Amino acid sequence: MAQPLRQPISEPQSYSDRIRERVEADDVLGARALLAEALERGDSDKDILYWQRVLAPAKMIRVGGERDIDRTADLEWLGHHGKEYQHEWVAVLQGELIAHSASLDDVLAAVKQKNLKHHPLLHYINVPPEPAGLAEVRTYAEKIRILVEADWVGAARQLLSEALERGDHDEDLSGWQRVLAPAKVIRKSSS
Repeated sequence: MAQPLRQPISEPQSYSDRIRERVEADDVLGARALLAEALERGDSDKDILYWQRVLAPAKMIRVGGERDIDRTADLEWLGHHGKEYQHEWVAVLQGELIAHSASLDDVLAAVKQKNLKHHPLLHYINVPPEPAGLAEVRTYAEKIRILVEADWVGAARQLLSEALERGDHDEDLSGWQRVLAPAKVIRKSSS
């Protein structure tokens, strides 16, 4: 059988498609770098302008109060200790718990008594419960199924990644690999 003399030329992916792939792979920094490159080259179609809005750094909107307080330590505290205060309001300042209660009024009263120099971060902790039956199942495939049925797709993808890293190549996992793969955008050619 005759071989073609040259490979067919594949259509280069647009910046927008490449940015979408980076976002779907949870690589926001890579997506922002591609966006910066696209803007440097003068690409400013509607898709690029859309990604520019989506990938813009978050803006803090404050109502009064200080403007330059760094909340990094407060957010880290929430990440490490938030589950301990399920269904409660917490006031956190500079990575330390100031007050906590099921009642926002109680937390505000406690904060007011402390006469703090800066306003603490107020946050209500509401961590969704683990899906029923997850602790009882033994295989990765069964756990992934339960997570998907509970709409915990991100957690299911992480568990799938962990299973594959540990060398588990169960037949069911290959099915979940296809199901949980990031979406691919297929465009019709205009010819």
